[in-house]
Amino acid sequence: MSVQFSQAVVGEMNLNIEIEKIKRKIASGIILFTGAGFSKEAKDYNGKPIPLGAELANELWDIYFPGQPKDQSTLKDIFHHARKKDPKRLVAFLQSRFRINTNELPKEYQEYINFPWGKVYTLNIDNIWESIYEKFDGPFHINPISCTSDRNHSRGYNRNLDIVHLNGTLSDLPNNVTFTDEDYGLVLTKENPYYSEFSSEFMRQMVIFIGSELEESVLWKYVNYRHPRKKIHGEKEFRPESYFISPSLSLARRNLLEDYNVTWIKMTATEFAREVLTKLRIEATIVVSDRLARISRRSDNATIPIVSDKIKVSKAGYSKSSFFLGQQPEWDDIVHQNLIKRELEIEVEAHLQRVLESPTLYWSEIPAVVVYGTAGDGKSTSLMNLMYKYNNLGSKIGWISSEDDIPLHSLKKYIRNTANLDILVLDDADSYGIEVFDLIKEAYFEKLVKLVIVIVRSGRWLAIESEAKTKNIEIVSVVSKKLNFREINDLLKILSETSMLGKLKSLSSEERIRVFHDRSSADSQLIAALIEATSGRKFDETIASEFSELDELKKSIYALLSIPTSLRLGLDDIEISISLGCTGNELLNALDKLEKARLIVKRKNGFQLRHKIVGQKVFEELISLGIVLEYFNKLSFGTAILINNGKHDQKKLKNIRKFCINHKRVIEFSGNNYYKSKEFYEGLETALKDDYQYWLQRGSFELEKGALDIAEICLINSLSLNQKDDIVHIQYADLKMKKANSSQHEEDARALHNEAKSTLLAMIQKRGFKDPYPYHILAHQGQIWLLRSFVKDIEKDALKGEFKYVLDEGVKKHPLDDQLKQLRIDFYKLYFDTLKIS
Repeated sequence: MSVQFSQAVVGEMNLNIEIEKIKRKIASGIILFTGAGFSKEAKDYNGKPIPLGAELANELWDIYFPGQPKDQSTLKDIFHHARKKDPKRLVAFLQSRFRINTNELPKEYQEYINFPWGKVYTLNIDNIWESIYEKFDGPFHINPISCTSDRNHSRGYNRNLDIVHLNGTLSDLPNNVTFTDEDYGLVLTKENPYYSEFSSEFMRQMVIFIGSELEESVLWKYVNYRHPRKKIHGEKEFRPESYFISPSLSLARRNLLEDYNVTWIKMTATEFAREVLTKLRIEATIVVSDRLARISRRSDNATIPIVSDKIKVSKAGYSKSSFFLGQQPEWDDIVHQNLIKRELEIEVEAHLQRVLESPTLYWSEIPAVVVYGTAGDGKSTSLMNLMYKYNNLGSKIGWISSEDDIPLHSLKKYIRNTANLDILVLDDADSYGIEVFDLIKEAYFEKLVKLVIVIVRSGRWLAIESEAKTKNIEIVSVVSKKLNFREINDLLKILSETSMLGKLKSLSSEERIRVFHDRSSADSQLIAALIEATSGRKFDETIASEFSELDELKKSIYALLSIPTSLRLGLDDIEISISLGCTGNELLNALDKLEKARLIVKRKNGFQLRHKIVGQKVFEELISLGIVLEYFNKLSFGTAILINNGKHDQKKLKNIRKFCINHKRVIEFSGNNYYKSKEFYEGLETALKDDYQYWLQRGSFELEKGALDIAEICLINSLSLNQKDDIVHIQYADLKMKKANSSQHEEDARALHNEAKSTLLAMIQKRGFKDPYPYHILAHQGQIWLLRSFVKDIEKDALKGEFKYVLDEGVKKHPLDDQLKQLRIDFYKLYFDTLKIS
């Protein structure tokens, strides 16, 4: 039920209750939404109060219809006439009336600038926030953002308070402000990322509305995403309470806002500052200080996460059964000894004992243990269990997982800041690549760590094993194996103790063992073994069934999350809501039910499916159903809005988007259908036109399909947005090579060929040790160039020698690249049939 408060009414106890509610939300970043009434107490430089709607209409009428009696013309219509008749005069008038006199600001506005708002949205075009900051000097810099202009805005800086002007600013006058019916109609016809952003935040964060009658049709289009409270039995209210601050409110509007969990407080903006914000000063100051302290902490001091710290943090709602239902292991599972001891753990421990007891006795070089196996086979679980044991014995152990998101270029700094590590474990180290072994060597020489354990998937290790062993590091590789009889017996014992036998319960002891040992799948995936054994169904069938049995909203959430989960990433509720274009209590309840059913889990970087293997299987299901591009599209649009926001994890969102718009995947998942792929990219152009990766991938797609002219436009767009990415230059060189090989004009062809060859040779020198792609292009397109009729024998012989050298060097640096090896074989057969390929 909504409540109203007034100083003249005995309601102080109720007001104190609302103040306590606001107090509890300060640290989460309350959002302020202001309308014309917020600026009512301010004055312009002529000493006049800032005009509200009716007052502004009267003043404009007197200017543009002098001497005529005021009729029923609305402000929107009068503004339309003024903009058309004399736009310069209109701009001068509005800038005069809406430019705030700093010296005339009431002291109550200081409470607003000192409060740690998460963000401010405003319908006003005035400069009141700049004036408040100028007079009272708040803790955060003011960052005005216009939603109606094409100007690029810097967003997301922690010392900034973003002021989002939904209708534009004074500098957008006269044509780029939203004022008339035509203006609002235009806004309604297209998606507005700022309104989408607000609607999702309104779902999850407290919003305080001040000075707005909330009558804008555009606003309600997006506010409606929050959905009025539905009287569904058993459904919880997850939307936080918000507040509408106004001296008056109609009964019908009051009831409408109540449906959106918005409570009315009967006050003006200055009264709210005096009666509410002043009583929150202590808590607000604490939050401001904490926020500024976090900002000032330099990343130079960041350290490696330590196992002793990880095991102290107990996850709310922990359940012993979650691991056996396929959830990735948590440190709670380790602490509660909810696991079996694997042979892998015993084998690794034998190596650790030798190193830690006498580092120089058994190791001639730098010690490193590589643990590899298939995804989901229990590698991480076994090592977590072992590290827990060594932590209890007093060892200082660092543990880095993909969730910690520490890039390779920062890793050494983190290790140095931590120092004196006995063991460093790099879990999910696939993304670090071969360069991580150089870092291990440096860390060891600087005596920052005694031993490093690297956990990788089999495919990744087999690809880099030969090169890794040339780094003068003594590498012991340990492979994860299938469950043996001892492990199966131990696992069955725990399943029985935790009442998790499922379909196994009706079987004899021998039959239970046989189910695990005789699995048709010969891999070592522990998660698959557990789910198949306890459900009585194949792992793939179980995952497909879980997905198909969900209702439409939960299925959409599950499908969407499968993509970041397969990348070891997650999405928070706002990121999910923006990507799906669905908000409100219904979405929050769906997330809650999926989490309680243990189908999704909330991790450091957001919600994920319960295990990355499950994520990969659901992703494969989307591919088989032919709907994966639909979810790529949703994530691409969603990340466009979220990256523009600046407050979310930019690196994570860019990685997800890059994955979704990758031209190889788009071509594959469209069934190699040119028009379907083209439609996918064209549909994203409005949202991603400022993203160089979008133009790179679209250009690469057109290049692969032979549409060279369109590809060139796209790649030029990409280069104009980012000159520093080598891949863009390599793709553009590939384009030039192809144009050179198809050109009918020798002079043009030679110019293009020479430019491209020069770029590719430069890229080989710069990045050839880690990237075989420039070799591929130069070798393949170079062979085609040798067939051109105007390339004479002397030139051809010289070029053959050049390309032979390039191919030899490429294969030497990338001995596992089959495509490059085949190009070399074909080249030798064609031009050097008498030479033996070494």
